[in-house]
Amino acid sequence: MSPVDPELVATLARGPCLQAAEQEFDPVGRAEAIARFIDNQTILVAHVELTRIEVNPLVEQLVELMPGPEDDRQRMRKDFQRVLDVFPKAGAKDVYALVSPADLPRITPAFRRAKPYRLVTSKTGYRTRS
Repeated sequence: MSPVDPELVATLARGPCLQAAEQEFDPVGRAEAIARFIDNQTILVAHVELTRIEVNPLVEQLVELMPGPEDDRQRMRKDFQRVLDVFPKAGAKDVYALVSPADLPRITPAFRRAKPYRLVTSKTGYRTRS
């Protein structure tokens, strides 16, 4: 898997999508749609409903977060736009992004398990590690 920029993940996580009151929310249907892609390493699931957001500002935000020269960002902008043009024409309305620690190599150490310890109450009543 290629690494994902944590800022990109944050942008998707705060996603500018809002649930409309007139459409019924179906959490079971959404969960079933992505269940086969989720494993015990999944730490984030982002959902964007393409028909309910302004796509161009989101594309601009994502492109600005991408590292690299301006030429690469222009190419990414065109690639994003092409994909976002094709999705609705193909009947897709939802986009899901799943992230696991393998996608975030720069912050993976934060997920390392700490050495086990137990708290012990000393004679003075203070709790200490042993």
